[in-house]
Amino acid sequence: MDTSNDVEWGASTSSGTFTNYKDLTNAIFVDSYIVRSPVDEKMRTSFFLADGTWLRTLYGSSGSWGLGGTPLGGNPFRQPLPEILHLIFFDRYDNQFYQLIQPLPKEKIHDLFTTVHKGIADDDGGSANVYDTFDIGFAPKGWIILYAIGPGIRKEIGSWQAKK
Repeated sequence: MDTSNDVEWGASTSSGTFTNYKDLTNAIFVDSYIVRSPVDEKMRTSFFLADGTWLRTLYGSSGSWGLGGTPLGGNPFRQPLPEILHLIFFDRYDNQFYQLIQPLPKEKIHDLFTTVHKGIADDDGGSANVYDTFDIGFAPKGWIILYAIGPGIRKEIGSWQAKK
C-alpha cells in the first residue's frame, strides 16, 4: 500500500448551545451522539476514499461547540485524507436519527491539511500551523458543519443537512 500521501489527522465532534440571552433563557441545547446500527454494518459513521476504501469509523458522544470531544476512533494517526463522509447520528434536541453520505471537497481538504498556514499569533513570520483534525459540528434540524482545526485555528470545510 502506497503511504506517500498519508497525513496525520484525527476527528472530533461538537454539539452546541444556541441562545440570544446571557443567562441561557430559551436556549436550544443540541446534544448529538454518533451511533451505529446493530443490524446494518453500512449504517455507521466512517470516513472513506472515493473508491470506497474504508479509513476509520467513529462512535460516541460529542464535546462542547468549538472545543470538541474525541469519539472512539477519532485519535490522530497517519493515513490518506478522506474523500467521503458517512455520518449516522442521534440528535436529542429533535429526538431524531439522521444520516448523511457526503463527498468531501478533496482539493480544499488536501490544501488545509498539508500547507503551512500563518496563524493569528504568528507575528514573527509564521509557524507550522497545519490543520490536523476534522471537527463535526452538530446543529438543530440535522445540520452538520465540518471544520478543519489546528493549533489555534479553525476553518469551515462545508455544511450540509442530513436526512431523517
